[in-house]
Amino acid sequence: MSKKKKKNAKKNNAAAAGPSPEKIAEAAAAPEEAAEPETEQAAEEAAAIVPEPEPETEPEPETEPEPEPEPETEPEPEPGPEPEDDGYDAVLSRLRAEDIKDCGFTSSLPKRGGVFSLILYFVFIGVFIVSAFLLAKNIYAKYRGGQIYGEIADMFEGGGEERAAYRIPGTTLTLGELIEKGGSSSVAGGEELARIRASLSSLSQTNPDTYGWITIPGTVVNYPVVRGADNDWYLDHAYTGDSLPVGSIFADFRTADSVLDNFNLVIYGHNVNDGSMFGSLSDHFADQEFFDSCRIYLYTPDGIFVYRPFSVHEPDEDSGFIKTWFSGSDDYLAFLKWLTDDSYLKATDFTPDATTRVITLSTCTGRGHEQRFVVHAALVSSVTD
Repeated sequence: MSKKKKKNAKKNNAAAAGPSPEKIAEAAAAPEEAAEPETEQAAEEAAAIVPEPEPETEPEPETEPEPEPEPETEPEPEPGPEPEDDGYDAVLSRLRAEDIKDCGFTSSLPKRGGVFSLILYFVFIGVFIVSAFLLAKNIYAKYRGGQIYGEIADMFEGGGEERAAYRIPGTTLTLGELIEKGGSSSVAGGEELARIRASLSSLSQTNPDTYGWITIPGTVVNYPVVRGADNDWYLDHAYTGDSLPVGSIFADFRTADSVLDNFNLVIYGHNVNDGSMFGSLSDHFADQEFFDSCRIYLYTPDGIFVYRPFSVHEPDEDSGFIKTWFSGSDDYLAFLKWLTDDSYLKATDFTPDATTRVITLSTCTGRGHEQRFVVHAALVSSVTD
């Protein structure tokens, strides 16, 4: 190949290979005033140098700013089922057979706690029933007692009519005035005594245990006195013989038939909380004025006997205050001295002696059975045949 061809081939290869980086840099640094190449060869080279086009780059897409997150809100609850109608007809219509089987009780055994609760329930029910029964029985007993003894009082008082004042023959005194004055009188066939004896005889036909009648003016004490074969029967039996919790006013079974044959005539009665029987004694005999002015009247077939209180105390049940037999005068005087000294109220201008006859009224204190509330009175006047 000729030198000329070799030279052209080199040029072609160079043209095909493109300008070198140095030439590209020189071309870029050449002044803009060089408008034409100086030589033909330079012109050819300049023509041959064609700058490669810069690769087109796609413009980056504009990104929109991310929106701020909205505050989270709780999702609204889904609507539940509508409330059921709780009317009687609606509830009844929803019942199934198994809902009312065995009235709601299951056949399985109850738990241990359930058994205990059930036992307590029935115990409380039992206590309530028993208490209600006893309360009703107590109320009825008081009502029945008032009814029985009210009717007997009407019988004794001659149908409830007040007795006419009876004058003692040979004196200007009435029976009441004689009793208030004190002393004794023997009145044969006196109308007052005849009426009393007739009343007591009528009562004896109802109850042969009739001993007499006791009255304490200013109190509710106005009852028949009975004497049984022991001191137990009349604790819970009425004068009529009916079973009655308030019992009767009764004399100690050791009491002698004649009042004057008893050094200590003991009479018992319940302390009923409505004040009946001997229930009012503790209230009245807590007052000194009543104690000084009080008189206790005992009517028997023997006559009328009037007693004046001289001792009020609360002795022990077994202290001997109901003693009825004494070995002699000294024993009896020691007994009277104990009653006088033990009293919390003192009788004025009164000194018991060996001839004194005593009536003893005994009842419960209401605070148990260890002690008794007791009134002792001495015989100060009597009217007999």
